[in-house]
Amino acid sequence: WHVLSAIDGHETQGFVVFGLGAEADVSAVADSVSETAVPWLEVLLRWFNYSALALLTGAVVVRYLLLRDKHVKHTAVLTIFGQARQRVANWAWYVTLAALIIGLGLLFQQLFQLLDNLPDNATILGVTWQLLTKSRWGILWLTRQGLLLGILFLWSQMRKPAGATKEGARVLAVPIVFTTLVLLVLQALNGHAAAVADETTFVI
Repeated sequence: WHVLSAIDGHETQGFVVFGLGAEADVSAVADSVSETAVPWLEVLLRWFNYSALALLTGAVVVRYLLLRDKHVKHTAVLTIFGQARQRVANWAWYVTLAALIIGLGLLFQQLFQLLDNLPDNATILGVTWQLLTKSRWGILWLTRQGLLLGILFLWSQMRKPAGATKEGARVLAVPIVFTTLVLLVLQALNGHAAAVADETTFVI
């Protein structure tokens, strides 16, 4: 048997040995060496994904913790802080866009991995629909991409002149920080530890 886990999206394979009317002869099954190496494309995509999320988190920390000018009085310093916040907003927007594209890459990689082990009459649209709606991995992926779209919109507002003002930044602060934290929790739910047992705190 060769299946794709609906929990964490990883492939699993092995043998079930049985006998009819007699005890199963396990030694009759030829030894099989399973391919354990992770495809290099998946490794690259995962590293890019983690890097993008780390940079996005860093942008939030820098913007809302390090670039606070509450006690700054000097006009020149305030100007420098404003320019730095604008650069962080621009950087965060590009990083979020990159994370969205990387997410699409992860989906396509998963689909091609699936299609290699499916019948010839399986369609890519049908497989995509099943993967996204009937597996835990797919539901988490859809939620992740939706959150990234929301974060992309919020950072695009921060890049505008209205978002650069103190009032605009204050309005956008809570949704940006909240959606980023939810995104990080969602990423953690894609790991093995969160998908092993029925007693997991977060189950989808």
